[in-house]
Amino acid sequence: MKNYKYLSKFLEKNGIRPSSQRVLMLKYIEENHNHPTADKIYVDLTKRLPSISKATVYNNLKLFLNSGIIKEVNIDSSEVHYEMKEDNHAHFVCNLCKKVHDLEISNLDINLDPISDYEIDSQDIFLRGVCKECLDSKKN
Repeated sequence: MKNYKYLSKFLEKNGIRPSSQRVLMLKYIEENHNHPTADKIYVDLTKRLPSISKATVYNNLKLFLNSGIIKEVNIDSSEVHYEMKEDNHAHFVCNLCKKVHDLEISNLDINLDPISDYEIDSQDIFLRGVCKECLDSKKN
């Protein structure tokens, strides 16, 4: 868990003027690995900072995206989810509870020869199925 001072410096280093709202949002995204939506971020942050507006959340998400410190995770077509931009990893999405789990990628054998002259900016790998908790609850 990173503190306010560290996150303020991180924002400055990425060309963003730190404010209490921006630091709080970044801290929230950094701490919540559940891939929150903009609405979830807004609802949860209003509990800590009632004066924050939905427009502020959306504007800061756009600012963070444009600076490359967070990324969008398009799990389904209904809502965009967000996470810190970190090392490449895959996602497992449960078809029943819709929870998203991060998976470490070590050796992924994908033939990139057909696109060898392309420039790859990012990778998004999604696995879908039923998580252990949902499988266990179906058995009981």
